[in-house]
Amino acid sequence: MKAFHNNIIKLLKTLFLAAFIPTLQPYVQAQEEMDSLDCVFTVDRMIRFAERFQGVPYVWAANGPDSFDCSGFVHYVYTHAGFKVKRNSKQLSMEGREISIVEVKKGDLIFFASGEPPERDITHVGIAISNYDPKTCSFQFIHANKRDNCVAISNYNERRFRNTHGGARRVIPCLDN
Repeated sequence: MKAFHNNIIKLLKTLFLAAFIPTLQPYVQAQEEMDSLDCVFTVDRMIRFAERFQGVPYVWAANGPDSFDCSGFVHYVYTHAGFKVKRNSKQLSMEGREISIVEVKKGDLIFFASGEPPERDITHVGIAISNYDPKTCSFQFIHANKRDNCVAISNYNERRFRNTHGGARRVIPCLDN
């Protein structure tokens, strides 16, 4: 009897939704647009937060906020924005989904590697702060880096970055919208 009752409830829910889906469609589209705007707002806020740390010293294995290493910086910024991510570059390089450079958007993770393919090791990570620009074939990213000895904004077109490219990942799913 209970199984019969559950099947009747499922049927009624299905009929109810089928009757009102056309009516709800404008609401669903508006909600999707709002979700997309919320995502853009969150990512923009996250980037503004990250930019506040420009000039903060680079210290290997530091988690912030007084000093960072590259993955400590990414972890600190993403966590502050409400996104849960791993702590080291290698683990971060397996988060989310792989994207090509031409797909890079603000908020995506950019990786750099050392060694020769296929034995390359991920050694550095940063956060894209601009979308890929097809005119310049580049974008900007923020990272805590040893060479500058601090958190800095760099251009992907710089030879040292283009030559050590190790991939890009989309960790924030709403950036796919």
